[in-house]
This record gives sequence, C-alpha cells and structure tokens, in this order.
Amino acid sequence: MLGLHHFYLEDWLHGLADVALVVMAIGFAVQGYPGLALLTVLLDAVHTIIIFYYLIIEKWRDGQGRPVTL
Repeated sequence: MLGLHHFYLEDWLHGLADVALVVMAIGFAVQGYPGLALLTVLLDAVHTIIIFYYLIIEKWRDGQGRPVTL
C-alpha cells in the first residue's frame, strides 16, 4: 500500500500519491482522528485492489507507457 511498485515502474506521480495517502492516514491517527485515518486507509486499499486487478488482466502500463505483464 506504500506504492513502492509505482516507483519501480517509473510512475512517479502515482507512487507519490500512494505515499501521501499513507502519510495522511498516519497523520490523522496521530492527531486523534481515527475515523479519517480509517477512511484514508480504506481508500488506499481500494486503490491497491484496482491496480492489482489491472495487473492481473495485464492492462497496467508503466511510467513510459509499456505494458506490465506477469
């Protein structure tokens, strides 16, 4: 859920967005907003599931537009 795979695939903006979601979730939890932290983690989990689906059906592309295959 950290988005490290996006950095490996040179999809920098997507990787930064994943890292930002995790940092936001931790920030909300530390500041005493567990509901917002949980919502942010769930949003990141749904995003991860969608990306995983695209990887399974081999429709995901890396940062240079090349298809990613298993």
